[in-house]
Amino acid sequence: MMKRVTWFVAGAAAGVGGAAFARRKARVMAERYTPVNVAGRAANAARDKGRSVVDAVREGRLEAQRKETELRAMLDEHDDVVGLRRAEAPHDRIVAIEVIETEAISWRDRPTGPRRRGRPRSI
Repeated sequence: MMKRVTWFVAGAAAGVGGAAFARRKARVMAERYTPVNVAGRAANAARDKGRSVVDAVREGRLEAQRKETELRAMLDEHDDVVGLRRAEAPHDRIVAIEVIETEAISWRDRPTGPRRRGRPRSI
């Protein structure tokens, strides 16, 4: 008989503990999904995404400026080699390029060879 009482008390304690745990979890979840809390989490998520977009745009602009500087340096080197003269246009940001003499091969004069079709073969 004592065994039965022991198991009954253990089962009742587990039931009470489980019910208290379930009630606490249900209360926390209900509070989490109130309109005020949902709106607050949505605003925080939108703010974080906005910061990510701003950071991406800023990084893109910096990379574009770096690439432009690199390309302008290459153009200046090319001007020295080919013999181009850069004449400033009336507006300080527009640059006109005048060709003095070139030694470059025209696209019409380039050598043509057999064209490969399909996917390139791996080595």
